[in-house]
Amino acid sequence: MILSTLSVLFLACNPFPDNSLPERDCNSFEGPLMPVEKLRELTSEGLIEIREDWVLEGYVVSSDLTGNIFGSLYIQDHPSSPEFGVEIKSDLLDLHTIYPLGSKVIVSLKGLYLGKRGKGLVLGAVRNSFGNLIPDRLPALATLEHLRLSCDSRIDPTPVIRTLSDLDSTCLHTLIRLEEMEILEAFKDGEYGDFEDGITMQNCQEERIVLQNSSFADFAGLPLPSGNGSVTGILTQSGNEFQMLIRDLKDLDLSGPDCDALYPLLDSDSLFISELADPDNELQARFLELYNASDKTLDLRGWTLRRFTNANLETGAEVTLEGLTIGGKSTLVFSAFPETFKSIYGFEPDVIAQANGPADSNGDDNLQLVNPFGEVKDTFGRIGEDGSNTDHEFEDGRAVRRDSVKTSSPVYVPDEWEIYNDTGAAGTTNLPQMAPADYSPGNHL
Repeated sequence: MILSTLSVLFLACNPFPDNSLPERDCNSFEGPLMPVEKLRELTSEGLIEIREDWVLEGYVVSSDLTGNIFGSLYIQDHPSSPEFGVEIKSDLLDLHTIYPLGSKVIVSLKGLYLGKRGKGLVLGAVRNSFGNLIPDRLPALATLEHLRLSCDSRIDPTPVIRTLSDLDSTCLHTLIRLEEMEILEAFKDGEYGDFEDGITMQNCQEERIVLQNSSFADFAGLPLPSGNGSVTGILTQSGNEFQMLIRDLKDLDLSGPDCDALYPLLDSDSLFISELADPDNELQARFLELYNASDKTLDLRGWTLRRFTNANLETGAEVTLEGLTIGGKSTLVFSAFPETFKSIYGFEPDVIAQANGPADSNGDDNLQLVNPFGEVKDTFGRIGEDGSNTDHEFEDGRAVRRDSVKTSSPVYVPDEWEIYNDTGAAGTTNLPQMAPADYSPGNHL
């Protein structure tokens, strides 16, 4: 009885057990072509059953040949410049033998359910999960009834080159390529199959994305590659996080030098703290400004800013400048309260900083700028000395580097600064400052 039941299930998922394929039927389904606007409009209503004779056309960009993709076929409306992609869930095994990569398929939508996984479009059947209707796999024979292989020639899909920062929901379930990617160090000594929850990759700006990974893939027992290069795959989503789904190991080309070799860590004597603000009229208008006095753009990978609160000898907050660059003769403005900053100064800060960090000092703290090699390059104040009533107090005021200063200083030099506050102690100026009139964020001359 058990063997009989298994045979029925196997045949249901494999309607061609002798590996013979059905003859192509090039007659198109009847019905109008579904426009992308209509497709997205329908999904705004949640999971729905399509009851009209709509037809969808697309090109196959996925393959289950190596087993890393299972139970899904991904199509997009154009082989190289798609407007949308769709996941079609199916119980049909070996989808790549019937719907090969690059082939054009025509989908009869009537009777299918349309929904979303994350914000990505999904077609299939439906099932009840704890009182919620969710997309499910189409039975094998129903897949063949709804998906017809066009007799048009196959076109190898061309991945769209993207960056992690410009990914959005319109890219979901389409074929993309990311450049200058490498596997996170914590994963590099393992094999593909060791990480069923995914493998984290990052670019040279330390932006990250997870590769979905199946322990049933043919390459599950192979070691993960080192090096840097491109990753090609289907963009998917888990929760609010984008992920990628590779089809086979050809989708990973990590044969190039890693980020440390591509972008060597840089030192500079021309980068320094140029302005600190603690306005008397609005504490959320505080900011910190860095200035690059050289003519060359500086990559700030590995650089950090440290804040020492009051008289503390231990760092109270440390902010990495990873992923930031600063142009020649240019500034970077940091603010912990970007909305207030914009409303007061009329533009957005370059960097959103943490509250109670280096850009959110109340005027009696000490600051350091540290290069990628752990060397202190620039200092404001004296570490271990509370700034109150000293020559580095800028409470309710402003500390601005004099225009004559062109290089950083690892020790505090009072003569390099103009200091305004509410005390006038130790040679400073007793003149509380008001935002925005008394400040010049982003304009250090």
